[in-house]
Amino acid sequence: MNKLFIIRWPTNPKAAYVNGATIRYFQNKNVYYANEVLSPGQVICSWYSETDYMGSGLLPTLPLLSAGKKYQLSLRLKSDNVMPVQISLKFLDSNKNVIAVNRSTDMHFDFTVPTATVTYQIELINLNHKWLLFD
Repeated sequence: MNKLFIIRWPTNPKAAYVNGATIRYFQNKNVYYANEVLSPGQVICSWYSETDYMGSGLLPTLPLLSAGKKYQLSLRLKSDNVMPVQISLKFLDSNKNVIAVNRSTDMHFDFTVPTATVTYQIELINLNHKWLLFD
């Protein structure tokens, strides 16, 4: 049986780049994000499987994954550009050192969790957009 976990736009503004951004939240849980001055390579928003709440004020928003297992990540967004964003998955060990990074501009991609992974994070990175509609 395949399990599905839906990752929504972060509810905590600290997890998103809000400087100069227009962010609109819709009742259907879609989020409109526009930031015409955001530099390419800048992280738009982040999700974490483990956080230091006292230090960052952020709560974990990702499910725990099993090391050595294969998973699929699918992105549902619309934009003004064909390739507006890149997804970055960072895998960290018990010392919080980055042990692997997977990047993709595909809307669907498979990845395998490295064996030494203790925690991971996902970043939505700007490539070239004026607006995004995150589903």
